[in-house]
Amino acid sequence: MKRLPPLSALHTFLITAQCCNFTRAAEQLHITQGAVSRQIAGLEEHLGYELFIRLARGLELTAEGREWLPRVQQVFSLIGDSVEKVEAGTLLVDQAGATMDEVVSSIARVADIMSDITAASRAAGRGARASSASRCRSSSPTLGGK
Repeated sequence: MKRLPPLSALHTFLITAQCCNFTRAAEQLHITQGAVSRQIAGLEEHLGYELFIRLARGLELTAEGREWLPRVQQVFSLIGDSVEKVEAGTLLVDQAGATMDEVVSSIARVADIMSDITAASRAAGRGARASSASRCRSSSPTLGGK
């Protein structure tokens, strides 16, 4: 199995896809525009294909970026749900370890989704990116409702 991309780079991808702009993503992430650009470039290098088309006035998702976006949202949704359960005290490990199985299962699902993202994106056609690009969406959910 190929090494999974860093979670921080996936979060940067998620926010950038929502903003369609490196500068606005940087403001939301509280990092520099250059850091956002480098994280996205590093993620694209890790994957072996572009996720965004860089335009004079913003960004567009490539076909691969559109394939990735709902899956990355799903990963962060699973993480967010687990955090909420822990904070609410509903995800406590008992003596028998019954809820630990749930935690391990959730982690395994996240790893499976991340592997599926890479496999599905590699299988996706990589034709003319400009014709298959779409404008980024600004109404997508984020971790913690940011």
